[in-house]
Amino acid sequence: MKKYIFLSAFILLLPLTANANTVDSSTMESLTTSSTQETNFSSTVESSEVISSSTEKEQTTTDISTSEVTVPDSVDVIKEKEDVENTLEDKIGVKAATSAEEVDVSSTAEDLRKSLKDANMASIISPEEVDSYSDEQLLNAMTLTTRYSTEVYGLDIGGYARVLQALYKDKTLSWDEIEPALAYNPTDYENTLDMIPSIDQLENYLAALYPTTSSFMPMPKLDRDELMNILRYISPIQKKIIAEQGSLFPEVIAWIINYSENPEVLSGAALQPTTESSTTEQTSSSQKAQESTPAKEDKEDKNTGFLPKTGEQRKAWLTVIGGLIVVIVILFVIFRRKKK
Repeated sequence: MKKYIFLSAFILLLPLTANANTVDSSTMESLTTSSTQETNFSSTVESSEVISSSTEKEQTTTDISTSEVTVPDSVDVIKEKEDVENTLEDKIGVKAATSAEEVDVSSTAEDLRKSLKDANMASIISPEEVDSYSDEQLLNAMTLTTRYSTEVYGLDIGGYARVLQALYKDKTLSWDEIEPALAYNPTDYENTLDMIPSIDQLENYLAALYPTTSSFMPMPKLDRDELMNILRYISPIQKKIIAEQGSLFPEVIAWIINYSENPEVLSGAALQPTTESSTTEQTSSSQKAQESTPAKEDKEDKNTGFLPKTGEQRKAWLTVIGGLIVVIVILFVIFRRKKK
């Protein structure tokens, strides 16, 4: 009789147990899928936030770099202009040439040799040294002298001789580096702020034509922030000079060299933002802070949420039902035996 009882209980519980296992398996798969989807969603949200944060940071940097500044009231634009000219003349050791004194850009190699061998040039360069240079070298030096004259100030034959020696005697300038760099021209920009988006080209240009080791016109090595601060400082001065005098003289590179050793300009302390730009930057920062707050709260809600454990609830009910059926079968068998 006992065998019949256990056999009956087993037969009755088998479908329930199988069903419970199926439910557990389905539930686990559902939980695993949900967990995977939640993890992927969380990763996507975090990646989006990182990209968004990076983009906003780059945009903020660009906005700040190209924002307008005004000329501080303490700055005398005319005096600044004179200081630039005097500083460069002292640094180079060559006076700015008048239009009549400037070396003729159309000079041939033979014309240049003749001018260099003039008696007035004896203290700078000897006839023997002049003959040691090839025609190509003389013309290369002329090309570079012309560029210096357009972006700093005009050079006479003495200035030309200094450029020639820096290239091929002192070898503190490299024509192989300078020639490709000449494709970039700082005088093509209307304002120094326009130079900031392509500042990497300006950096390469300065490194080739005005290296710290140059025996002609050296310039201290500047990091990108310092160079941008100089460009922003020059911008309003450049506008004012052009408005009053029609053109900027000396040209931009001369101003960059002049401020390359000015701590206040390099650090940005000398900059005076316009009221409009300052207000715009402050408003933009506030809006970005407000927009980022809800996103953070949403992310926290997603991380602290949970899925209902339906599989566990069904398994408990199936166990109770199975137990009740077993008890009923046992009681029924006992009752039948006593009746007999």
